[in-house]
Amino acid sequence: MKKQRRSKKQWQELFELRKTFQGSTEEFCRQYEVPNSSYYTNYKAFLTEEDLSNISKTKAPRIKKQPHFVKIIQPAKLHPVTPHTNVRFNTKTGELSLPTTLETQTLVAIIKGLMA
Repeated sequence: MKKQRRSKKQWQELFELRKTFQGSTEEFCRQYEVPNSSYYTNYKAFLTEEDLSNISKTKAPRIKKQPHFVKIIQPAKLHPVTPHTNVRFNTKTGELSLPTTLETQTLVAIIKGLMA
């Protein structure tokens, strides 16, 4: 776009054209070779107090988004769970049974020892 100085009257004419233009402001600016930033800067300068108050009164309605929750359906009949008191490992030499009350560090050390 070439740089062009427009008079107040030319800007007023552009804003009148914009009222009947069917596309977006970006498309309007592209068609009439007006930088977007210049359009918005000059448009604000032409707004009257009445225009500004009307704009603030006519905010677009907010669209409520549906929450992204997953509905969980529980089975009708729950089966009782029996707590396990031991953890069982099948090794090359046999089965190893360790109590679930064993500290995590000790359990990890035993597993590492079996893998070595």
